[in-house]
Order: sequence, then C-alpha cells, then structure tokens
Amino acid sequence: ALFSGLDLTDITAITARVGLLPGTTVGGIIEVRIGSADGELIGQFDIVQNLTSLGFVDFNAKIKPTKGPQDVYFIMVNKEKDGPVCA
Repeated sequence: ALFSGLDLTDITAITARVGLLPGTTVGGIIEVRIGSADGELIGQFDIVQNLTSLGFVDFNAKIKPTKGPQDVYFIMVNKEKDGPVCA
C-alpha cells in the first residue's frame, strides 16, 4: 500500500490494525519503506498468526525519524509460508 505525501516528522512509532483469520492468513512482516517499494526501510511490523488470532489485531512498530512529506510504502513479506500475511 502506498500513502503519498505522508509527513512522519517527529513520529517515532506507528500502529497497524490488520485482519487475521486462522487457516487463511499466515503472518509475516510488513515493511515500512520511504521513497519507493524498495526504498529505505524505516520500520517493520512482525505479524504473528496463531490459532486464537481472529479478527482485527493491532501491531506496533518503531520507525526511524524522517522529515517532511514522504511517499510511504507498506510492503507485505512472507518468504517462509504460503498464504497471505494478513487480510
């Protein structure tokens, strides 16, 4: 997902609310990058799927300081399991 012109000045952490469904979603990582989909990594969420993770769950991530408006990309990564990181 791309958020264009997002100003994260003085922001040190962010929260992502993601949908989880046992048997469908498998968890993984959501990378937070600026500039492009393969740009500088400023933070990441470790999305953990377990048998009791059902519905919307909040995950927190610390992020590196940035200044001014940036194009911020949230990239879902899962190299070890077959299935979606989250819904």
